[in-house]
Amino acid sequence: MQNLEFVNVSGPEPWKNKEAKKFVRSHAMKDFRRRQRERNPKGKVIKNSQSRDGPFPTANKKAKIKAGPEVAPESSTENALLPVRRTSMELAQVHLAAQSRGWSSGSSSPSYIIHDQMPFGGRIPSPISLISKISSPISFNPRMYSGLPSPSPSESSDSSTSRSLKRLSDTPDYQSQADFDLGVSTAAFAVLDEVHAQFDRMSSKFFHSVHSYLAFIHRPRFEKRVLASKIKAEAEISVLLLSMKLVAEPVNYAQSGADPRQNSVYIAAKHFHKLVKKSKGPSLDLIQSGILLCLYEHNAAIGDVAYKTLADCASMGQLIGLTASNIKEEFGVPDGAAYQEECRRTYWALISMDCIVTLHDEKRERAMLMPIPALDAILPSVKEDYWTDASLNDEYLSQACSQPVSSRLPGWAHSFARQAQSARLMSMVQDLLRYRFEDDPAGMRAKILKVDQLLQENMVKSLFDCNGNCTQHCGPISMSISASYLLHEFQLLATMTSSDPEDLEALARSKLAIVKLIQMMVDILGMFPITHLPELSPSALYCPYMAAKLSLQLDRVNGVKAAPTLAPADFQLMLQSLRQFSTLWKCTDYYVKDIVRAQSRALPMPLSIA
Repeated sequence: MQNLEFVNVSGPEPWKNKEAKKFVRSHAMKDFRRRQRERNPKGKVIKNSQSRDGPFPTANKKAKIKAGPEVAPESSTENALLPVRRTSMELAQVHLAAQSRGWSSGSSSPSYIIHDQMPFGGRIPSPISLISKISSPISFNPRMYSGLPSPSPSESSDSSTSRSLKRLSDTPDYQSQADFDLGVSTAAFAVLDEVHAQFDRMSSKFFHSVHSYLAFIHRPRFEKRVLASKIKAEAEISVLLLSMKLVAEPVNYAQSGADPRQNSVYIAAKHFHKLVKKSKGPSLDLIQSGILLCLYEHNAAIGDVAYKTLADCASMGQLIGLTASNIKEEFGVPDGAAYQEECRRTYWALISMDCIVTLHDEKRERAMLMPIPALDAILPSVKEDYWTDASLNDEYLSQACSQPVSSRLPGWAHSFARQAQSARLMSMVQDLLRYRFEDDPAGMRAKILKVDQLLQENMVKSLFDCNGNCTQHCGPISMSISASYLLHEFQLLATMTSSDPEDLEALARSKLAIVKLIQMMVDILGMFPITHLPELSPSALYCPYMAAKLSLQLDRVNGVKAAPTLAPADFQLMLQSLRQFSTLWKCTDYYVKDIVRAQSRALPMPLSIA
């Protein structure tokens, strides 16, 4: 079991290991020598006389040396991570909460190793109350980080600020960023500790559930960075861990009755995601954590927040140049091939989430966030074993990185490469649905027929290659089925009242396709017990809903004299499966309510989860 412990570089925490000791001593000595040079800029010899009023030798016993840089009044109470020599009260509370048990340590008794006395009369405050007190270092006074002396009253403020910024540009502002990363990490781990999270259990569940349909995190590289964060805190990794916790171990809201918006891990993840982006700028880690936050918000049916979160991720991806092409290797980035593949997979994860989020936009009021990938766009690697096995080198991966979207994948190809092809087809369908059928009926019929043929080819090959293992290929299969449902529902509603012969022919094709898709959904649900499977993607949860909804729609089109499209037993199977899934994800609860309402009125109602 890995205990993710951090070294408090700004406080009196005991050393954890030799590397941490060297790390802290080195920067502490550099900081001390710089301060000494600033106090004695001309190199004058200072008498070695110890003053009782200060910790350092001074030439004047009456002069009282301060223990650290002067803190502005407006920063002393709000900014908990200022790099002063005295440990701030807020940061001390976060460390105390984190060290009392230690994330995944299993100990429940407090350990007073940071302070001799408990703050605030012996009460440990909730980590949630401390989140808002951790501020971004960009809002701090630069003079506090550079170690520059305060300007004299006669000195121009513009000239002093100019020298401060010059000093900051000449000397890396390492200490302030380390403090910021440390504060975010310790507060994040305090939140995880409060909900009894364990790293091994959480990561195992994540890579056996969400990773099956959003495989964009390279497991060996991720675990290596988590291990390194025990020595040097990294704010981005902490935010990613919070986001992983949300989707890997969802709360059973049907039993608890809790509001997903009030989830303490969700509150912390949203706050720190915004704060780290403001402080350190866009990064691959923040895009990945944002995708997981978007997934949680979509599944928990938190209004339009998922769309806004994904829009933020898409904007960050554009800023850092995230595409599906071969990405140039960055200097100083370890595991270069893994990093490039991770960037490519993150791009395809954005495409997939864009398709998933738009499933709930039935009025087509929002534009797609990601453009439709080109046919020559590079797919994710078809070799999944590299993505989870740390013993395989980069040469093993490079042999399988040149598969374009238009290629026919081998039967053993991993499901995420297949899902990328399905997501592209879903993007084409979603783009097509944003046009008015009546503006160009002939052109729309031709486009629908072409996309439908591509979807059928994709589904047939995916179902054949999966060899009955539907859960491992859940992502690509369910995304293709969902896209087909949407495509034929669109054509069904557009042609059901028309008398044009070509429209009637298109109507017949859509009715037949919907019947086959419904039967396919019944067969898939009958292949495994109706229990919650974490491997099910959001598009898989959407398929039973569309099957039940369109069966009612077809019954309305066919008339009361025709036999029901879906047998009563199969209809109940759809509802039963959705009710089982709704214990964890509230979006399926809305599916159930919408189907029951439509069944009672014999008319499907538009879905609304806002």
